[in-house]
Amino acid sequence: MFQHRGFTAQSIALVAVFAGLIAASTLTPEITLAAGVPLSLQTFAVVVTALVLGPWRALAATALYIAVGLAGAPIFSNGVAGFAIFARPSWGYLLGMLVAAPVVGLIAQLLARRGSLTYVPLLGAGLVSIPIIYAFGVPVLASKLGLNVFTLPADCEGVGDFASGCVTGITVGTVPFLPGDLLKVFLAALVAAAIHRAYPGLLGAARRAASGSVHADEDAPEDEAARATA
Repeated sequence: MFQHRGFTAQSIALVAVFAGLIAASTLTPEITLAAGVPLSLQTFAVVVTALVLGPWRALAATALYIAVGLAGAPIFSNGVAGFAIFARPSWGYLLGMLVAAPVVGLIAQLLARRGSLTYVPLLGAGLVSIPIIYAFGVPVLASKLGLNVFTLPADCEGVGDFASGCVTGITVGTVPFLPGDLLKVFLAALVAAAIHRAYPGLLGAARRAASGSVHADEDAPEDEAARATA
């Protein structure tokens, strides 16, 4: 007889808390960088969520945040709510975060199995998020701005620049944001490492919950006994 364990009370609570963290990360002063993309701490929040919760709970938290925003809550960057987000050139980055969360979370879960939830391995896992987010964000941004991702406009000569508008989509979609995103990932890895030191069983619990069976993890009885005697 099998019992599904994917929606434990702890998992639901953690998903809700970290979805709230992602929403709170948009509550920064209204600062818009190149091409109308707002400045926020979303990358930091999503990477922390992934490194702490693992793949499925990180995906659930990010999806819950997006669903609540699409339902009308003004929790997207700069207070945007509902489907108005799709009129913004930045919505591709949001989609990239939804994809990056489970990928980074899976790497973190693999690190947990090896006992490597320290700063440097977590930083490496977090850095994987950046190319994934940009892979979705840059094409959408370029399309909204009428730019080619890799090629300068036909009337441009030589190397493009922001002032003249002679830029490629990949330039305008990465160069202004990369330094800040790298800093956010570095900080996210620090926070995640501290959380794992304080609560070392988080990713182990996520792995057992994702198995879908009370028998999927042979170490579960020993873990429960250890917690009972702690």
